[in-house]
Amino acid sequence: PQWRDGIIVLKYVDGDLCPDEIRK
Repeated sequence: PQWRDGIIVLKYVDGDLCPDEIRK
């Protein structure tokens, strides 16, 4: 869902996820 993509972006910007995690 689109809202999950937004959450992932927010976590990435917040530093919760590293780029490698997003690529998975």
